[in-house]
Amino acid sequence: MIRMIAFDLDKTLAELEQAVPGAVVTRLQEYENKGVAIALCSGKPAFYLSGFVRQMSLHRPVLIGENGAVVQLGIKLPPEEEYYMEAAPKSIQLLEEMKREVKEKYREGIWLQPNEVELTIFFRNQDYKDRIGAYLDCKLSQEENLGLVDRYDHVDCFDLSPGGINKGTGLRFAAGLLGIPMEEVAAVGDNTNDYPMFEAAGISVGITLMEPERAKYNVKDINEALDVIDKMA
Repeated sequence: MIRMIAFDLDKTLAELEQAVPGAVVTRLQEYENKGVAIALCSGKPAFYLSGFVRQMSLHRPVLIGENGAVVQLGIKLPPEEEYYMEAAPKSIQLLEEMKREVKEKYREGIWLQPNEVELTIFFRNQDYKDRIGAYLDCKLSQEENLGLVDRYDHVDCFDLSPGGINKGTGLRFAAGLLGIPMEEVAAVGDNTNDYPMFEAAGISVGITLMEPERAKYNVKDINEALDVIDKMA
């Protein structure tokens, strides 16, 4: 039995910068009508997710933003229920330091996502991607910084989260708020930052994963992922 389904957003529910297909929205609404909680678990901020899902007519979605750092129930702004995962002070200090440094070094070639906790660096071209990647390699390999920040590389940005805070911890917290055991939670995603929620959830469905073994099921698109879930919901 599945009582909660957590979806990554980009390249899972929707292609980059695209809406969720109408047929997929209908299926999500059908799950919710059956009492299944629908969660979006993304590197995007919770307020971004709130705006994104407001046209989907979901009654009370669970929004897990910034790779698990922020959990919001429902789409209202300001949120009626919002929670921040506790991060180590040294991790927060390092993220703030890195934010200052990349703004000083690469200002013309980057855009910083307006996060509340993590640091997300969008690069404007391949040159800046390479330069920022080299900066991160150096910074995060320093002995005093080891383990303080988790790094996820994407096609358009770098996500940098406080060490130990990830989609898995955010998903566990959200499920706990709703009183749902993790064995009754399904997770769907396509990238390395989804691996922690795959490990947390009772059912994991990957979409064209580079490491198919990281999820129980691996399919080609969101429609096939929902077909897998239909057999268990």
